[in-house]
This record gives sequence, structure tokens and C-alpha cells, in this order.
Amino acid sequence: RHVGGLIAQAAPPPPMREHPFLSADGKRLCLQALYFTSLPFLNLQNTCAATVEDVNVSFNHFASFPIELLALRRTRKLNLRNNPIRLLPADLRLFTELTSLNVAFNSLTALPAVLCELPHLRTLDLSFNAIEELPPDIENMRALR
Repeated sequence: RHVGGLIAQAAPPPPMREHPFLSADGKRLCLQALYFTSLPFLNLQNTCAATVEDVNVSFNHFASFPIELLALRRTRKLNLRNNPIRLLPADLRLFTELTSLNVAFNSLTALPAVLCELPHLRTLDLSFNAIEELPPDIENMRALR
């Protein structure tokens, strides 16, 4: 658009750091101990989906897996510790780059079989849950330490 003989340009998008929960480089999303029950106010798809690799939503009040996190497909570390989550979704398979999953101190009673489809998963903390049986294919997860 021309304004007084000059070409006006749209303002650039705000820097990633303006999101108060993101690290300066946009790789770490920390929503730890904020007592959230849901994440509907965050537009993760448009703000940080392409950059976030480390997600910490521990010590909140999520009764179910926050589906908004599924937009963060590049996630390598996912910390869901200390939430009353009862079930992990089958869509967990979308985290193909996941290397570490912490679901300790939740209310899980079972694990989805898709967990065994995560090829890079090296660290899995299931402690202090009520899990009675592991998926049979967990023995094939050679990357687990």
C-alpha cells in the first residue's frame, strides 16, 4: 500500500520471546506448577509448534492429556509429572521425535500400545502410577535405558 509516496509494509510478527512461557530461543515451553486444568487459551499451533522441543507441564491439574500439546510435533522431552491424568491418547504416536516421557505421579492404570511405536524414546518414567500391565511390545523398545 502506498502512503504519501512510500510503500507501507505490514509489521513483522512479534518475536517468539513475547510468549511468556517460552524460552528465548523458542525451544522450551514451561507451564510447570501453574495449576492449569486445560490449555485452551494457548494457540500453540501458530506460536511455537515449529520450534518447541522440550515441554514441561508438570505439577498442574490436567485430568486428561492436554490435546493442545499434540500441535508440538517436534517435542523431544515431554514432562507430564504430577497431574491426575488417567489415560494417554493414541495420538501420542504423533510425537515421532520423542526421546523422554515423564508421566510419574499421575493416575494412569494402563499405557497405550502406541507408546511402543515411538522409535527414539530412551527415557520413560512411569513411577507412582497404578499401572497393572505393560503393553506386550514394550520389550521391543530397544532404545529405552
